[in-house]
Amino acid sequence: MVLAGILAGALAGCGAGGDSSTGDSTSSAKPDYRAASQAITKLSDAYGQVAQADVAAQQAAVTFLRAHPDGSLDDDAITSSQDQLTKAFAKRDEQRDALADLSALEDPEVKKAYDAFIAQAVEQDTFNDGYYTAFPAYRASLERCLDVFQVVSDSPPTTSSATAYAKQLMRRHDAAAKDCVEVLTELSGSKNTMMAAYAKGSLTAVEQRRSVLAAMAAGDLGVGAATDRFVATTKAFNTNLDRNTQFTEELNRLSAREEFAALQKVVASKQQAG
Repeated sequence: MVLAGILAGALAGCGAGGDSSTGDSTSSAKPDYRAASQAITKLSDAYGQVAQADVAAQQAAVTFLRAHPDGSLDDDAITSSQDQLTKAFAKRDEQRDALADLSALEDPEVKKAYDAFIAQAVEQDTFNDGYYTAFPAYRASLERCLDVFQVVSDSPPTTSSATAYAKQLMRRHDAAAKDCVEVLTELSGSKNTMMAAYAKGSLTAVEQRRSVLAAMAAGDLGVGAATDRFVATTKAFNTNLDRNTQFTEELNRLSAREEFAALQKVVASKQQAG
């Protein structure tokens, strides 16, 4: 992460200026707790802006995909809100990185609180940013992938030949899976580890489902055995979905809220102590 701006708080002075004979140019300046407090307030505001941008980007994706389930994720309705999201992330990072240059960190207690906050904030922010950046693709996958697992259940046989029936199902599967696989492939590269795991697990389930159809079409698998495998792949898909989409719980686990409050508290107490 690139250090953005430098928050240059004025160092505490040594009182009124005297004549040159009494001045000591080597005297050390006191940590500026007021500047630290101001920097923390700016960072708090920046986190608030991120939260607003998160909600706006998520709602934009939901609204667009409800109206256009097959719509392009490059549509301006989505990309414009994602652009605002990126700007909010950058501003937050700038304010967060600026804390590293505060003279208040010379104070061991402030430094300890700062280190604890930064360590947790980096994890929190990485997860948050990856989730909201990937959310349009995730939402699209929910719209476009569930039909893949309905191909068999809503397709009663129209022929007595198991292989001919399987070939019919393969054509339907391939048509249903086309957009699903495309969006899952994009999502599998997400920087959010849960998003990537969800996408990779879902891709595996889709591929396994097609392999069952291929074996059935080739005459290598009977209808009964194929049905059992369809049930297993659907169960695997649902298990993966449940395991890797507990985003709120994970974000709560990674939250730096307590560490941020502790940093605010120690800086405030130092500032009051004067």
